[in-house]
Amino acid sequence: MIGVVINDINIRVIKIICLLLIIVVIGTVGYMYIEDYPFVDAIYMTFITITTVGFSEVIPLSDTGKLFTCLLIVSSLGVIGFVISSLGKYIVDGFLSKKIKDYKIIKKILNEM
Repeated sequence: MIGVVINDINIRVIKIICLLLIIVVIGTVGYMYIEDYPFVDAIYMTFITITTVGFSEVIPLSDTGKLFTCLLIVSSLGVIGFVISSLGKYIVDGFLSKKIKDYKIIKKILNEM
């Protein structure tokens, strides 16, 4: 049972990392292609956009760049929501599995007395 929880948690963490990387890559490549940003400016724009920090643009955006930014914000909010809910599940699952394990050990000790 606990082995299954650990495997599910590992798979979930891998999914989270992959989703975050995909969003960063899409954002960076999008800004490089649409706005002709250099790599550093593109990744900077991606991070300030997906984290909703809201600093101003490195270089003013074209209309296409503004639409891309809107899509990036909407998609990244969904991913960030998934990340937060997954981290919450990870914490709760870890806490609950420890409590269940402790309960079983205590019950076993009391039954042997």
